Amino acid sequence: MNSNKYREQQQSPQKFYFLSKKHWYRTMRTYLKIVYLPYIHLIKNMMTDLELMKQELAKWADSTSNLYHDLAKKEPIFDKAFYTQSNLNDLEQRPELLILAINPGSGGSYTDQVSKTFWTDWGLDGKMDGATLLKGNPDWYKRDTWRFWQRLKSILRRGKIESILQDKSKFVLTNLTLFSSVQAKDLPKLPSECIQKTIELINILQPKKILCLGIEDCIDPLKKEGKFTTELLLPNKLLSHGKYQHIPISSIKHPSSRLTTEEMNLVGKCLKYLFDNPNDTEIKAQIEKIFSGEIDEVKNKKGNLNDVSRDFPQIKTEVQKNISEKLKIEGICTFDDKHPERYKISEDIMVSVTKTGVGYVGIRHKNYSLNYKVKEYPHQEKLMGFLQKEMGFINDTNDAWLGVKNFSNYGCTTEEIVSMIVEDIKIIKTEFEKIMSE
Repeated sequence: MNSNKYREQQQSPQKFYFLSKKHWYRTMRTYLKIVYLPYIHLIKNMMTDLELMKQELAKWADSTSNLYHDLAKKEPIFDKAFYTQSNLNDLEQRPELLILAINPGSGGSYTDQVSKTFWTDWGLDGKMDGATLLKGNPDWYKRDTWRFWQRLKSILRRGKIESILQDKSKFVLTNLTLFSSVQAKDLPKLPSECIQKTIELINILQPKKILCLGIEDCIDPLKKEGKFTTELLLPNKLLSHGKYQHIPISSIKHPSSRLTTEEMNLVGKCLKYLFDNPNDTEIKAQIEKIFSGEIDEVKNKKGNLNDVSRDFPQIKTEVQKNISEKLKIEGICTFDDKHPERYKISEDIMVSVTKTGVGYVGIRHKNYSLNYKVKEYPHQEKLMGFLQKEMGFINDTNDAWLGVKNFSNYGCTTEEIVSMIVEDIKIIKTEFEKIMSE
């Protein structure tokens, strides 16, 4: 008896241990099913959704490139280069924001486009195809040098929502029409099929929100084809808002328009409110209440726009005086005590921000020659070409400058002009360093 009891006592813990381990495995398996399995399904669904979107984009690109190709070949007035902007292959999810501009602004014909090395290196082989169209603009990486993009970022920065443009997988920039022209007014009347293709793209992407750059030339044609309505929220047609199906859609004056600092400030703040409150049903009333002070500032400023030209001599003086501190923050300092308006952006290159004449920014070599036809400096043509093609500078008549740009091209207030000049100089400094290191 005693020996049997002893054996039972010895075996009992082992039996208990075996059952506990088995129970533990069952418990953990159940736990994993409950807790982790939904996440596994979610990841699979996300991958499936992304794959489906990519497949639909490929089909859209094929049919869209064929439509535009046929128009460009059959109708002389449509012999215009065409392309999208951001690379749609970069998307890793449905975009947070779809930005819709009017059309590409480079100009040129489709006949030339398909044979240019610039485009053949990008993938064109005698005809625009879907794969190349999806890749967007070969110059997309230069977007921070585009004036309208700089101004858009400035508007969003005022609403503290610029960060949405820092992750290229979260936003898309495209156009209402893919045909390119130097100015929107140069476009012929578009067939509805072109705008329908843009609507198709919106339906495929299903962005969380849409921002149109332009009222009459962008959102109005889209509303007509898409059959939705919007409501003006701010004076001077600064901002309108509505919904396309379930997607909130806002439209602002094109950033290249002549906007005052007060207008940019108001639009930026209102866009943040719209982005943060997509389901607000009393948007206009709320904006008029929350931003009443800013709206009054815009109205008062607009009523005094005639004063801008009268005040410009004072503005020129303020720009030359105030920009020094802003540039110093960026590590760009003066180098000539006799000429405090001159700043060094490299060992060889200087920038002058001067109130002289109409007020202008000038870029040149520190030891410049009055005759730039004598090729004394390395990379001279590339530097001048970059300033003209990418930054909107022009050649000075006496050939002393690599390029000049008037204050009036930057805006109409001291704050705006200073801000935009600083952005220009930062970009020029970086690009010049790259060119001169080649």
